[in-house]
Amino acid sequence: MRVFVLLSLLAAGCGHLLPGGNRCPASGGPQWRELRSQHFALDTDLPEADAALWVKDLEQLEATVTGALSNRKVDLPGRLRVVVPASLDTFAAVAPSLYALGYFTANSFFHEPTIVLHPGARTGDPEVIAHELGHFISFHLFPRHPDWFEEGLVQFAQTVANPNPQYHNLAGLMPNLRIHDMQHGAADERVSLQQLFGWKDQQMGLLELWSWGLFHWLWNNKPEQLDDYQRRLLDKTPPDKAWALAFPEFDPAKKGAAEKLEALIDAHLREAKFDSYYEVKATSNAAYTARLLSAAQVHVLLLDVKVSWVRRGARSLGFEDDKKNTITEQLNFALQDDPNDPVALVRLKKMRNEPLLPAARTAAAAHPDDWRAQSILGTLETPGGPEQEAALRKAVQLNPDNAYTQNRLAAALQARPQEAMPFARRAVQLTPDDPYNLETLMALDAAVKSCAEARELYDRASDLKAKGSDELDALLQKDLLQCPK
Repeated sequence: MRVFVLLSLLAAGCGHLLPGGNRCPASGGPQWRELRSQHFALDTDLPEADAALWVKDLEQLEATVTGALSNRKVDLPGRLRVVVPASLDTFAAVAPSLYALGYFTANSFFHEPTIVLHPGARTGDPEVIAHELGHFISFHLFPRHPDWFEEGLVQFAQTVANPNPQYHNLAGLMPNLRIHDMQHGAADERVSLQQLFGWKDQQMGLLELWSWGLFHWLWNNKPEQLDDYQRRLLDKTPPDKAWALAFPEFDPAKKGAAEKLEALIDAHLREAKFDSYYEVKATSNAAYTARLLSAAQVHVLLLDVKVSWVRRGARSLGFEDDKKNTITEQLNFALQDDPNDPVALVRLKKMRNEPLLPAARTAAAAHPDDWRAQSILGTLETPGGPEQEAALRKAVQLNPDNAYTQNRLAAALQARPQEAMPFARRAVQLTPDDPYNLETLMALDAAVKSCAEARELYDRASDLKAKGSDELDALLQKDLLQCPK
C-alpha cells in the first residue's frame, strides 16, 4: 500500500512539468526566485549564488552600455524583466529558434519589456545581452529615431561586452555577428540609402550590417555632425529633418547625395579598417533583494514568454498561435498549484469563453497584495466606475513599475485629465516605445489644449504604429481633432 501511494505521488508530481519537460518547483524541480536590483527583475531557477553573478553582470552591462550610447548621465526608470532558465531544455522550449541566445519581447500578459536569455549567454556571448539592453535603452535616450540609427547605435555600443578580456569595455569594435557576416561575403552586397532609411520592422542581416557601417563611418569621419544629429533627435526634431540639417551634403533630396554616401559606406565595409574604438568606464550597484516564486507563477511566466523573437514592431506568436492543449495544460498546472492565480484563472476562463469578472474578483480577494490580481480586476471592472479606479490605484501602489497598469489607470481617469496626467506620463516614461501609452498621454494633452505636446506625441506614435492597429490609428486621428492646426 505504501509503495502504491508513493508511486501515485510520483506520477502526480511528474505531471507538473514546465515547458521543455522539467519538473516545476511543486513537483520537486529547482526553486525559482526573483532577484530585484536597481534596474532589473531577474527570474531564474539558477542557484542563488549563480543568480547573484547574473545580477552583478547585468547591472554592470547596463551602466556600460548606457555610457556607450550616451555621454550624459541617464537614470533609467523602472526595472527590466530578465528571464534565465537554468535548463537548456526549458530555454529551448520557450525560445523561437535553436540558434537564439536571447530575445526581447514586450508582448507579455502585462506588456512588460522582457529579455529571455540562454543560461550560457552571460559567459559565452555577453554581446547578445548588451545588444538587447541597447535596444531597450535606446528609446529612453532618443524617444524618436529611425530604425537604422537604433540598430547602428546599439551595435556600436554592444562591443563593450566582447567576451575577450583584451577588449572589455571597448565601444566601436566590430560586433561578433557582423564579423561572421563579413567572413561570409556580406560586404559584396550593397544596400541603397533609400532602403536603409526606409527600414521598418524587418530583421535582415544586410540592413543590420549597413546600419552599423553607416553609424561607424559617421563616428569616424563626421563626429561633430553625428553629435549634432543626435542632439537634434534629443530636441525632438523629426528624424528626416534632423538628418538634412546635420548632414546637408548627404541630404537624399539632393541629386547624387545618396549615391555618394552609399559609395562611402561600401568602401568602408570593404576596406575593413575597424581599429578605432574607445573605452567606457562605468560603475554599478549589484545589491538585490530576492523572493521565491510559486510554482503557479513559474508556469505562467514561462508560458508568457513563449513568443517569437520580437523587437519593436515585430509580430508575436503568443498564446493563441500555439497548440491550445499545451496552453491549457500549463494553465491547469498553475491552477493545481494555486487555484486562484490571477493570470492563469482569467486566461483559462477566457479560452473557455466563460465570465471573466467573477474570476478576477475571486483572485483579487484571494491575493489582495498581488498587483497582478488588482490590475486584472481593474481592467475588467466597469469602465470609469469606483471599483475600477480603486483596483487600478492599488495595483499601481503595489507595483509602480508596470507601464500597462499606469496607462490603464490614466485611461480610467480620462474624465479628470489633470488627475490622470501623472499616471500617463509615468507609463510613457517606463515604456517610451509603446504607441498605446503615447496615445493615452496625447489624448490627455489634447483635452487640456497642450497641442504642441499632443502633436509631438502623435508623431512618435505614428512612427510606431506598426505596433498598433487600425483601432490605434483611429484613436490618434480622433485625439488630434481636439487640436486643429
